[in-house]
Amino acid sequence: MNLRCVRLEKVSWDAKCYSQKLPKTSFKEGSKAAVNSRASLRKQYPPLPADDVNSCPCIIVDMHGVILAWYLPGALSKYRQVGLLFIGSRKHFKSSQGKMMAATEKLKSPLSKSLTGTCWRSKSSLFRESIQVPTGVLNFSSGWFEQGHAVSSFLYIVTVQRLILTEEMVQLAPQVSKSLKSPEASVWLDEISESNLISSAILGVIHPWLYGAGLETLTRLRQSPQIQCQDVLAKWTSVFNGVSVICNRLTPEHRDAQSRHHWYDLVMSLGPYRNSNFELPELGISLAYNPGTVIGLSGKMLEHAVPCFDGERVCYAYFMRDNVHEWAGVDGGTWMKTDYYASDDCA
Repeated sequence: MNLRCVRLEKVSWDAKCYSQKLPKTSFKEGSKAAVNSRASLRKQYPPLPADDVNSCPCIIVDMHGVILAWYLPGALSKYRQVGLLFIGSRKHFKSSQGKMMAATEKLKSPLSKSLTGTCWRSKSSLFRESIQVPTGVLNFSSGWFEQGHAVSSFLYIVTVQRLILTEEMVQLAPQVSKSLKSPEASVWLDEISESNLISSAILGVIHPWLYGAGLETLTRLRQSPQIQCQDVLAKWTSVFNGVSVICNRLTPEHRDAQSRHHWYDLVMSLGPYRNSNFELPELGISLAYNPGTVIGLSGKMLEHAVPCFDGERVCYAYFMRDNVHEWAGVDGGTWMKTDYYASDDCA
């Protein structure tokens, strides 16, 4: 890949040092601790000077060429997502259903029942009412540990040798998420298969080591006798451990905790909407977040937000879980740098 034709946004600091300075726990949004933490970080690691919203493809790098994020506007075709057409001055939405939107519609019933949790990710006040796009958020995974039931490799040894813990207290192996076991999810998984392959192919370009780690982890899930629902795993075509389907939600500033700093999350935005930006406040960068945009970023390291949009919007947010790779014994790779794309490895 030739990066000369891609715009570079370069911060003046070291990403590895920055990641070590991040708070170990999340602060309540708006609290004094959260405000002070952000102020301290920005003093040591200043954002870029304020600029206009960027709508051109770019990569964001640190002072050593470590790639923090990829911004790929228009990466999804209208066939893959939903087109937006303004008719005259009235600016009406005209949607042509694409592959991903058609698949998402199959989740209308479970999405309508999804806003019941206490976590901000499913807080009803953050969601917009909709006409054609179902509202809600669902998480699907080829294999993960239910919250509060994970066990590290060290505790696994303790469990077996000393019988301190029982299988009822801990989950010794990741399992297919319960959300994938419904009839609607089964149909969705069939229809989203090709799009999941595309998300994997994108990761193979922007972070080939993580792609390889994800593929190896999926293989080990399929080969493990501890993993149930192998029929579901056989239809899972993404190298990512999971995906969140987020419909019509405003997203406040946050980090994604259960990953690794040098890994990428991949977000794909689609739907009949406009006037939306993807904010990276700690970098001082605002990205135009139009339908068809794909962004790969270190979601654990970089705070990100989507504070506004007009219309109806769907986001597919692909992720990997640190403890699943640990269970599989798969090397998590290293930081991606611009040097890789000038090397023989990329030829």
